[in-house]
Amino acid sequence: MKVIAAISEELFDRQPEAYRNSVLPPEARYDLMVVSTGTRRMWPLRDVGPLTDAYSLTSDWDNQWLTGGLEPEVIAEAHLDKESIAAGIERFARDRAARLGGQKSLLSAL
Repeated sequence: MKVIAAISEELFDRQPEAYRNSVLPPEARYDLMVVSTGTRRMWPLRDVGPLTDAYSLTSDWDNQWLTGGLEPEVIAEAHLDKESIAAGIERFARDRAARLGGQKSLLSAL
């Protein structure tokens, strides 16, 4: 598993192709998740794979407004507290074989 901080895709695009491919090869986009305080409607990377949404953690995970409260309460409700992030990463890692197998099956059916 690799953890990448995607601060600016525009700056990343300006790096040499060899570097970009060493950090995030094109095939990795089909096996990734995002942890972001942003919205799932606007991923920090373009061209993410079809299962990215199913495994990513964003504050709008359930398409509902957060109810508000103290900062720790809002972060927990958004599922962006350390326990939720750890559980999300563990689920992503645990499901890898099934996730990739499902995608391979769909492609082989073409």
